[in-house]
Amino acid sequence: MKKIFKVISILVVILLIALFTSYITFNNLKDSVSENEKIVIVDIPSGTSLKKAAAILKENNLIKNESVFLLYARINKLENIKSGEYSLSEDKNAYDILTILNKG
Repeated sequence: MKKIFKVISILVVILLIALFTSYITFNNLKDSVSENEKIVIVDIPSGTSLKKAAAILKENNLIKNESVFLLYARINKLENIKSGEYSLSEDKNAYDILTILNKG
């Protein structure tokens, strides 16, 4: 009986840590990379995947984490980005950037 209680306790702790980490990560997406309003010109070539676009955004200091950005896009059904040249500022958050990229 003690062994079962110990296993359940460990599983609960792991679950709580996972939930807390998820909350912090996704809450972090509401924040921009910087308060700087510097405009960055970003080119998303035709046929670029969301993964490649995330890498381009990361290289230009517009997002903090590619993997979290991709997951956020999928969860919010914002995966259909349009190619083109975009003027984005570092003070935009992930949702704002995804919305812009989806509108084209």
